[in-house]
Amino acid sequence: IVNGTSATTFSPNSPITREQLAAILYRFAQHIGYDTEGQADLSGFTDLAQVSTYAREAMAWCVDAGLLSGTSSTTLSPDDTATRAMAVTVLYRYAGSPAVEGTSGFADVPADAYYADGVAWCVQAGLITGKTETAFRPGDPMTREEFAATLYRLLVDRHGVPEQVGENNVTTLADFADAQSVSAFAQHAMAWA
Repeated sequence: IVNGTSATTFSPNSPITREQLAAILYRFAQHIGYDTEGQADLSGFTDLAQVSTYAREAMAWCVDAGLLSGTSSTTLSPDDTATRAMAVTVLYRYAGSPAVEGTSGFADVPADAYYADGVAWCVQAGLITGKTETAFRPGDPMTREEFAATLYRLLVDRHGVPEQVGENNVTTLADFADAQSVSAFAQHAMAWA
């Protein structure tokens, strides 16, 4: 579900790009049997040529499903870093934008922010935590391991613990030279993904 950034590196602490987020969510959705048939026409985006081949179908699905929108009416910005606010908003939309009770409780998440419900839902569902007790840091980059861990928690919340960690991979986490740099909180998620 989460491929390495090369044949030998996973780059767990690197920021995730918008196209990586779309591709990972697309593979996750396919893995759990979610309908991924819809494909938006992306020809109106002037930076379509910048979308990597591996991510093109995923970006079209995310746009069609209303999970991800352009950064403007004519740009997708596939190589832009996905922020924590953006990532939780995409997951919140993926989950069907469920009703949220109250707020996230973070001082840096204004109640009227586009991502407020996404943060509140992800935190209340136990999918993600703040960077501190009082700060979510919505503008910080979402790292590859943070997104993998959040998706893994969503999988466990909705479908239970996978039978075997790593069951989806021919290549295991240990095969990557930077496996030791995966944070403790993300070990199971990265091995599964």
